[in-house]
Amino acid sequence: IAVLLGIWILQERISRLTLVGIVVIMLGNILMGCYRCGAGRSAGQSALLGWLLALLAMLLWSATPVIAKVLLRRFTPLALSGLRLTAAGVLLLLLSLLVDGPGCYRTLNARQWLLFVLKGCIISGGAFTLYFYGLQRVKVSVASALEQLAPILTFFYIWLFFRESISLTEAAIVLLILCGALLAIAGDYCRQRDNFSDHQSCSS
Repeated sequence: IAVLLGIWILQERISRLTLVGIVVIMLGNILMGCYRCGAGRSAGQSALLGWLLALLAMLLWSATPVIAKVLLRRFTPLALSGLRLTAAGVLLLLLSLLVDGPGCYRTLNARQWLLFVLKGCIISGGAFTLYFYGLQRVKVSVASALEQLAPILTFFYIWLFFRESISLTEAAIVLLILCGALLAIAGDYCRQRDNFSDHQSCSS
């Protein structure tokens, strides 16, 4: 979705190899969604609802690279990251106080507060700042392809910290998504290299 929005709104052009990679990524995500929905039905309605909500989050997130790309014409990556986290933090804090009440914060211990700071300020802040710096230099299609590398690390983390089992089907789908991401990145690299070579030829 992000790639289609980038082509439509930002008039970005992508190579055939990048397009193939994106199609492979989409296929992998569809297969993972079907597999998870099947697992969710066998595990119960709660698990199925969780995956449907995650799907909705993915649809909302797909607009982020395009909107950020437009805003980066006006703001620096650091300023955009700060504005985004500050605005979202204030709004969600007010919503949380309205829905959950202040009692949910009184029960937090020092370790939990430390995790909040680590997650909110260091991990989220650092990740978005680096992401916006990268997005400033590459196309939305490439940035979206790079995001698909995250599930590989996520699968490693859930195995390492939560000892959750990973089926062979899930591992195969993750590898498929990885192949698609690498194809999309390689396609953009080849396109930029060819454009640079053509520019050098015209200059000489």
